[in-house]
Amino acid sequence: MKNTILILLLMLGLTNCQHFEELNIDPAQPTQTEIDKVITNVEALMSGSRESIWGYNYTFGMGITQQLAGQWAIGQGSVYHKASYLMDRLWNTHYEYIQNLRIALHDVKGQPDMQNHYIVANTLMIYLFAQLTDTYGDIPYFQAGKGYLEELYFPEYDAQEEIYNHFFEELQAMHNQIAQGSQGNVKGDVFFNGNMQKWQRLINSLHLRLALRLVHVNEAKAKEEASKAIQAGLMQSNEDMLVMRHENFPYSAGLDELRGNGLSQTFHFGGAERICSTFSDMLYHKNDPRLTIMFGVFQGDAFTGSIDVTEEFGKYLGHPAGYFLWDVPNKNPTDTVIIEDGTKLPLEYVDQLLQARREMTRLDAPYVHMTYTEVELLQAEAAHRWQVTGEPAAVHYEKALRAHEVMLREVYGCPPSLNGDMDTYLEEYPLTTGQELRQINEQLYINHFLNGQEAFANWRRSGYPELKVAPPTGDMDPELNGRIPRSFEYPNDELTYNGENVRKALDGKRNFWGNTVWWDTDPMRGVLP
Repeated sequence: MKNTILILLLMLGLTNCQHFEELNIDPAQPTQTEIDKVITNVEALMSGSRESIWGYNYTFGMGITQQLAGQWAIGQGSVYHKASYLMDRLWNTHYEYIQNLRIALHDVKGQPDMQNHYIVANTLMIYLFAQLTDTYGDIPYFQAGKGYLEELYFPEYDAQEEIYNHFFEELQAMHNQIAQGSQGNVKGDVFFNGNMQKWQRLINSLHLRLALRLVHVNEAKAKEEASKAIQAGLMQSNEDMLVMRHENFPYSAGLDELRGNGLSQTFHFGGAERICSTFSDMLYHKNDPRLTIMFGVFQGDAFTGSIDVTEEFGKYLGHPAGYFLWDVPNKNPTDTVIIEDGTKLPLEYVDQLLQARREMTRLDAPYVHMTYTEVELLQAEAAHRWQVTGEPAAVHYEKALRAHEVMLREVYGCPPSLNGDMDTYLEEYPLTTGQELRQINEQLYINHFLNGQEAFANWRRSGYPELKVAPPTGDMDPELNGRIPRSFEYPNDELTYNGENVRKALDGKRNFWGNTVWWDTDPMRGVLP
């Protein structure tokens, strides 16, 4: 059988699986250029596609976890309004990316001079699959993305436990392959420019993230896999982060414009997104210096070039979870600030609320998929639980917080703090005996701002921060009955065309976003009574 490779055109985003016959070429052997195009395109799509990020990261990830609140675009998550079309976007886009990667992997497997291409593409695929299974639960995995290659158009669903076990096997094997001197120059790698030592550290760091998912469902397995990842070698500094550097391009309707930051494009489209009081109060009550590094007060939407009045206003207010801006009870009346030139500026309620700094939501802002801070915090938890890292949990904790402050300033370009410094904060709030898991995972929550999907996953895993259920409104899904969503529902198209396999996966349960995934053993974990 001749090898085939799907050439993806970066600027056109040609990933629709209905057009394989048109998009595939059939050379005798795939070339490095072709696999590099696949890698480049998938890396860009992971953060450059506004329409996909809007649903799973922004609306539901950041909304359900009460990082953002207020506007309709974010409110569907924060008030638990079930918008199925937004849930479907994660499924539809990720399986398109996965199918492209499957074809690429099929064509380069076993070629000694393209081992590194295989490792990079496979790591990307595991990353995407992990986001899918962590959000939906049991999913098509072993047969997924093989419609073109093997005519498997109705893939069976696999148990999440089996999927995770395969993740661990693959991640360990790829680490070993790099350690043994894998070959190939991955020119299409935008993340690390083909630096396989950085890919190795990412692989092991992802291994640690996934290992800790299991702490409540199989702690022995969690410890075993976490220990392997730590011993193999993790991210060492902010230089090792998984980050995409974007350019200053707005969203273009009809063209999947990948050069701009897709999450920033969503902020610019939605407007009036404000920081939820759950988040802002967590920082304010401990005088966390990152409060005014990450957030500010602006007359108008921060990204429009509006006037920064954070220092003049001197109050740090968030919008309450579960309300849109227009229906919140007891709104603050209009206030006035005097800026440096003596001008008096009126601040309506919406202008009094904290917003993400414009440095974090500009169109060319970097998109950070995995931070060094996260890796140090995960090590802190592993050290606290099992003493497997070689350093005390408190050391990892301090490294994490200091690295996060530096990242905010040096990677995003945020301004200095107006309300404190990290030395004082760590002196007043060190890692405290009996509070370690709460503190570590609340810091992960802070770290995961702008990475709503990971915030959603880690909240369900850890139970922190503890969230109040949003108050009942006419927009809330009544079937939740006082619960916070724990997953996404399978798409209606999947029920229509692959219904038999979906029903087997549901195993008598209804298709419901209140269902828990395998590793999420308590639907009330992280929920205040």
